[in-house]
Amino acid sequence: MRTRSWPRGVIALLAAVSMILAACGGDDAADEPDAPADDAAADDAAADDDAAADDDAADDDAAAEDAAASDFSGTLTVWHNYDEGVPGLNNAMSVWASMFEDMYPDVTVQTELSDYDGFAQRLLAATVAGESFDVAIIAAFNLPELYQAGAVDAIDDLWAAYPDADLFPADVIDVLRAEDGAQFGTQAFGNIPGLYVNLDLLDELGLDIPTSEEEFEAALAAASDAGYVGVTGVGMAGGAGEFNMLPWAISKGWSFNDPTNEAMREMLVQQERWVAEGWRSANDSTGFVATDNFLAGDHLFAQDGNWQLSNYLDNAPFEWTLITIPELFDGGALGGEAIAIGAESQREMAWAFVTEVLLSEEGQQVAAEALSVPLRQGVDLSSADESLGPFAELVGGSLAIPLSANSASISTLLGDNYSEVIAGAKDADAAADAIFAELPGLLE
Repeated sequence: MRTRSWPRGVIALLAAVSMILAACGGDDAADEPDAPADDAAADDAAADDDAAADDDAADDDAAAEDAAASDFSGTLTVWHNYDEGVPGLNNAMSVWASMFEDMYPDVTVQTELSDYDGFAQRLLAATVAGESFDVAIIAAFNLPELYQAGAVDAIDDLWAAYPDADLFPADVIDVLRAEDGAQFGTQAFGNIPGLYVNLDLLDELGLDIPTSEEEFEAALAAASDAGYVGVTGVGMAGGAGEFNMLPWAISKGWSFNDPTNEAMREMLVQQERWVAEGWRSANDSTGFVATDNFLAGDHLFAQDGNWQLSNYLDNAPFEWTLITIPELFDGGALGGEAIAIGAESQREMAWAFVTEVLLSEEGQQVAAEALSVPLRQGVDLSSADESLGPFAELVGGSLAIPLSANSASISTLLGDNYSEVIAGAKDADAAADAIFAELPGLLE
């Protein structure tokens, strides 16, 4: 049983009262020790009691922390869209769940897989039905709608109090805000396209790895002349097309802050010429064919993402590497899922999972081992495959795609026009004009 300690002010008051009583005690008082000795004794007593009070306060704080931890019990529900087609990340969900359960033995983390295309609608339907989820890991462009519908919660206060917030790219966090300024999510790790090179084919053609745009185009021409295809990449309509067109445009100097920058037209004209010359796969506009094209061995380069790394590591029948080419392909748009908390979530426990697992250095290393790019500064990548390194370097030249109520329309506008150029259905100038006419209004 803990005994009560008197506050410092009460101790001082009792000491003063004792001195007054002693002074009023007549002859008996003359036999008492001098006042300075009383003061010293009182000070010693005060010091002892202060130390006891500090000990009690520390005990109380520890008890409060233990109580807070013990409050985390029951089931934490985490919804995500990492299916088996995204190598590693579905398994990473199990690792992250186990990490949290080890921290809080009274908690069971229940992960629920959702299809990519219907995920936002599922969350909205769950909100209407009164079902609760604690954490959602979902494509960032879905969050404005989910926040406006009341499906996810603002986390301004939580992020402001998070001590490691400055270890994550500020521009990535800044786009995760609603029109009212509320922050509705964060991001732990990202995805980005890179340029893969078939080294066996490069050697056959007698070429070195290109380091400039001029050398890259010379390699494309040489591949075509030898009966191969120079480059393949995702050129389909919609969001996938947008995500894969942006590295080419951004590397030429285009940005969302300057939506009518002629660098966009220059990029589209270049892509049109590559297809016309036979340097780029004409079937790129039909879907996710880039990986299969490259693994077949008859394409010199592939624009493809880190999410396909394990596919190349396991299945490529030739030597390959990853490169960046300054002023052609050295950055891009940062993709990957954002992390949100359900509006009806177990808020404190949900945030603990986000910060103590997903955003933690250990959790980030799990992401790296699953071949996703950690966004936290200082994460050790030595446990991940060395091929992830170039993708991590690309993050420095990349930007986060701005989010708004018009995000879906922006993706459609950019992706569709890019795809039509690759397919030969629209010329590059017409595509650029269409983008310049509509995009500024959508970004307002």
